[in-house]
Amino acid sequence: MKKVFTALSVSASFLLIGCGSGGSSVSDANINYDQQNIFAAQAGKVNYKDYTVKVVDDNIMNAKVSAPECEGYKEIGKGVYLLTNCTNKPSFIVVEGGQIGNSGVEQAFPLVLNTSQTNLEDNFVVTPVTTLLSDARSEEIDDIASRLGLDRNKIFKDPSNTTDVLQKINAIYLKGVVDGAIANKKKFIDSLRETIKEKVSTINDFDINTIAKDVEVKSQRNPGLFGIVFMGTLPESDPLTQIKELQHPNKVSFLGLVFDDKVKDANITVYREDTGEKIADNILSGENGEWNLTLSDKWENEIMNNDFVISFEAKAADGNITLKSSITSAKLRDIMNEYKVKRITPSKTPTLILSNITTAEHAILKKRDAFKDLKSYDNNMSDIKTYYGDKILRVAAVIKDVVDNNNSTILKNADVNNTYDLVLRNIKDSNNLNFNSSLEDANTSVNIKDLEQNITSNALLKKQMDSVYMNNLTTTFKDAAKNNGYVFYRILAYYLPGEDGNLNTSDDVFVREYDKIVTLPGRYEIKKCYLYGDSTGDWNCQSDEISKNANFIENGDYQGVLKDKIYSYQLSSVSEIFISKLCKTYKLYSVTRSEMLGNSNLNSDYEVLVDSFDVVDMFRRMPDDDRSSFNDLKTKVEGKNRDKVNYELNRYIRDKISDVQNYFSNSDTSNQCQ
Repeated sequence: MKKVFTALSVSASFLLIGCGSGGSSVSDANINYDQQNIFAAQAGKVNYKDYTVKVVDDNIMNAKVSAPECEGYKEIGKGVYLLTNCTNKPSFIVVEGGQIGNSGVEQAFPLVLNTSQTNLEDNFVVTPVTTLLSDARSEEIDDIASRLGLDRNKIFKDPSNTTDVLQKINAIYLKGVVDGAIANKKKFIDSLRETIKEKVSTINDFDINTIAKDVEVKSQRNPGLFGIVFMGTLPESDPLTQIKELQHPNKVSFLGLVFDDKVKDANITVYREDTGEKIADNILSGENGEWNLTLSDKWENEIMNNDFVISFEAKAADGNITLKSSITSAKLRDIMNEYKVKRITPSKTPTLILSNITTAEHAILKKRDAFKDLKSYDNNMSDIKTYYGDKILRVAAVIKDVVDNNNSTILKNADVNNTYDLVLRNIKDSNNLNFNSSLEDANTSVNIKDLEQNITSNALLKKQMDSVYMNNLTTTFKDAAKNNGYVFYRILAYYLPGEDGNLNTSDDVFVREYDKIVTLPGRYEIKKCYLYGDSTGDWNCQSDEISKNANFIENGDYQGVLKDKIYSYQLSSVSEIFISKLCKTYKLYSVTRSEMLGNSNLNSDYEVLVDSFDVVDMFRRMPDDDRSSFNDLKTKVEGKNRDKVNYELNRYIRDKISDVQNYFSNSDTSNQCQ
């Protein structure tokens, strides 16, 4: 068992969520409930400090400045900001949005400073160069500074007389984002850094078009990593002028992609889902699957003033491939309002990438009759995004076999002509998303697991899998945490490999785990308890895990740092379930975790939390009190490790939470709620 304990410790994942007092409403002699007392929070006294930050390309105005250690910020003027109520020196400072001087260009790429590179305690400077070097080694910093004709100290202290270099670098960032660099923005920056090292010996070699073109070539070589990027020519005299024109076209335009790898010469139709009216058709995708559309005056007016679902359909030249996607007009308006742009690219919404993922989602929505009204669409999209990722992935893998391997046998066996109908006609249970055996057990030329791996290892498709459909909420994560006493619970059940080191073998070990997560000023605490096997005995509880780099930020999100990566947590939805027998309301909180900086993909995923220790009690007592539910739980997560159980557990908790009333032996069944 020592090996299993080690695996559990190593697999413990990072989670930042708000928390407070919990406590079971009842007691049971068979459970050692004193164990929950390890969760007592110690707030302690906190000393706050403010830090000055200057943000420069030209001066960046009206931006959002944040650090995980700080609660808020104030704009002083001329690109100077004050990070306020900081519990520690900021480790990373992130600047989002704002405008570049008087150029009329929105700063679309996050500017980042890794303060460990500065040797400063205050008066930090954030620039495009600090972003470029945010995870560079010390010798790389010296090398890049020399090539750009910059003094290393000036990079982090004094940006005067360097604005030409800063703007050229930032122009390449912005052009890449505006023209579709979406799958891995950090990799885009890394490629730019490598290109500078390859192409620039001295500052005189810094030709903006040469460098931009080289980055574009790299992106076209691997669109799954970068997205599709068309840099075009950047004017040497004023590189921000073209970006301003792209950000502010006269009419609303879309830049999209047909991608399962590159799908060229696909015929794209855009239509209104409820009426079938064509918004545009006969749009052909290019060599790399790229397509673009400028809306007519009529449809721009319709989208701006009415609520409906827009569908995108791409039919490949060979006839077997039909890929679809959808988005609401309200979502498009939100994007335009948030980014203050009329040019909508995949960097703003992955929906504009028509892929196996969006095709599976569209067919499921169609089968569920989710297009009948906007409320139904929003609820169903949120539901399948939250709870059915494994099903979507499996169906997408079958589509991928047809597209990548030209495996038309699957279509013939299912008596359909294209990939969309393959999914639509094989959904036999639209509520639980069960599929006919012809799709679940498709006789593919490649193993389904390998095809799934091809999807999850592709940065662009993984981004689509990880993207969460956000409901519109009137509350923030901070407010929800405050209302709940700053305490939430997370439940996990999963398997660890046995002695042979592989899952899906007879010696796999079933593990249950519950976490209590407490947010405190300047840090968070996660305390974990876990139990092996089928018993209800004493749970092993680990010691505290504490990070001092975490805080609620001004907009109500929660932000923290782990291993040189910044994570931000947003509340995406709240579900309430009233149990009349107990006269209690239980809440389920769906929280989106987004990685803002790091070496891996900038992606998002879901966590579902509960607000009461009652649910933990049910989870702990289940083997003895409800063997059927316990066996159902084991079936849900069979063969899945700790990182693969979110969808199963989220759905399971939501379906089973009403059973909590059956676990409390001394609850008064005759009690009437007052």
